[in-house]
Amino acid sequence: MKKSINATLIILLVLLVSLISFSGCAAPGASAITADLILTAVQDVAPSFSTTASRAATWALGSPIYELYGVLKDDGEPVGYFNLYGLMGSADNYFTALSTDSTAITLQEVSPPTGVELGFAAADQQYNLYREYVSEENSVKTYGRVDGTIFYMLVAMQRTATGENSKQVIQGKYDSSTGVLDIRLFYANEVGTVWEKGYAFVSGDDDDHQFTMKIIRDGTAYDHNMVGYGISQGAGYFLMKLANESMVMTGAKYYEFNAESLGLTALQAMDDAGSATVPANTTAYGTTIEGITPLEADSLPTEAELDALNVFTGVSHS
Repeated sequence: MKKSINATLIILLVLLVSLISFSGCAAPGASAITADLILTAVQDVAPSFSTTASRAATWALGSPIYELYGVLKDDGEPVGYFNLYGLMGSADNYFTALSTDSTAITLQEVSPPTGVELGFAAADQQYNLYREYVSEENSVKTYGRVDGTIFYMLVAMQRTATGENSKQVIQGKYDSSTGVLDIRLFYANEVGTVWEKGYAFVSGDDDDHQFTMKIIRDGTAYDHNMVGYGISQGAGYFLMKLANESMVMTGAKYYEFNAESLGLTALQAMDDAGSATVPANTTAYGTTIEGITPLEADSLPTEAELDALNVFTGVSHS
């Protein structure tokens, strides 16, 4: 009887170890990462247009307000070829997974691949958490570090599904105690034989909702370059300087938004022509927005460089 009990215990222990092995485990410090941590911070910093409608018949593709709406729409089906919240939602899911399934690595610098310039300092690219996900159509490498209340992340994603090739790198730093956020991302989606591509940088404070933003997009039909500054929600305004159908900021127009009126009706009532000067409610933002250095078209990889780009080249640890 005693032998039988011991054998049973051994079998149970083996099964338990197997279950633990297959369910994954968290590296030390990773448990501080909570679900939607980074996504919620982005939502509290950047402006968001929350409406389930996509486009009225009178709101044409190529409208600068509509294109910005596509970038910042935060519910329902995304529109356009790049949506900030859709991409950040995916990145946050992979970052959250570190909390329950990650490997501890020696603290070391891991940076984006050559050709993808996000510009973080070496001190903000130090990671000691790692997770890799691979399926038939997706490959993802996620790095992280938790330093007290400061969270560091790097997510590199590459999709090779038929007709859905995409390459994305998202890197960021967020301090949950001060609310300070800095997120920078690169994305490229293959459409036929050409690439839609761009960068988006968002920084600010999730407590007072003050933000700075710059985005450049090279699309198959519409190109845009924009910088923004102001209050993204609650009482206040924000100002966008936007070049429509161009990646060159020469001739860009100003667009002023009331952070309390970001619904579809208010957006569709705005004048696509914008203003050649800073509007009245955001006059104080003029100096700040002119001081934001926009992203440049020559910072984007060429078609040949994107064809050859492997986002995991250089995104590795020793």
